[in-house]
Amino acid sequence: MTMDEISTVVSNLIGIDVADIRQSNGMSRKDSIVIARHAVISLARERTELTLSRIADYFNFVSHASIINAVKKCNHMRDTNREFRHLYLRAKKVLDMDKVERELMFDFLPFVYIANVN
Repeated sequence: MTMDEISTVVSNLIGIDVADIRQSNGMSRKDSIVIARHAVISLARERTELTLSRIADYFNFVSHASIINAVKKCNHMRDTNREFRHLYLRAKKVLDMDKVERELMFDFLPFVYIANVN
């Protein structure tokens, strides 16, 4: 599993571009982008063997400390926010599909926009 695959799945589920998730040192504060970024980071910790520094590099973060903070925030949101938990679990299910199944799913199904994820 790669960071690009995880980012693509999450971006398709939320309906934003992968470039928005990775944009400019991860400084966007727009809710949907922050939510997507946190989901990608946490899924990357679960689904890849990448170090915190490598994940930070993917987002052009200065330090791995941002990744630690994002994982903590994601864990909290999974526990307290039903919409985020739904997005996260849906992304995990989609990532369990093979690549062809994922592509077909996103070709034929409209994206699922998760509203009010704060």
